[in-house]
Amino acid sequence: MNASSVTNKESSTVKGAHVVVKMLLRNTGGNILLLRRSATDTRRSLEWDLPGGMVEEGEDFVTGVVRETKEETGLTVQANTVRLVYTHTAMRDSGNVCWLFFVCSGNTTDVTISYEHDQAKWVTLLEGIEMIKYDLQRNFLIYLKDNKLLVE
Repeated sequence: MNASSVTNKESSTVKGAHVVVKMLLRNTGGNILLLRRSATDTRRSLEWDLPGGMVEEGEDFVTGVVRETKEETGLTVQANTVRLVYTHTAMRDSGNVCWLFFVCSGNTTDVTISYEHDQAKWVTLLEGIEMIKYDLQRNFLIYLKDNKLLVE
């Protein structure tokens, strides 16, 4: 799937499904950014996570992941630098869920976390695989490693 098909407004509407976007940010040193969920988080509190969240109604996927990244890290990501590299769908009692995982590289390490998190840390891909406990996100990182999609 190329970037133009991802940003197409028609492709942003998924009837009957929740769309979750996640961003793997990589700095010029090759490290990736993880955020630790705050103690008050009702799901997976104090677990390491990738920036991201729910796509809002009428919002395209790339705009959603850029917005969520800005909200959670304070970092501004240019939409034309974002690559969709991994997807996952699941049927849940609450409805279908589609996860879209994006990658973006940049030259900044100056992160300002939101109230949703209590810590930010730049780590190697292998450290990220060890730190993230949520299977879906860990599997995404393993996929990147196994397919050599992040050049060290």
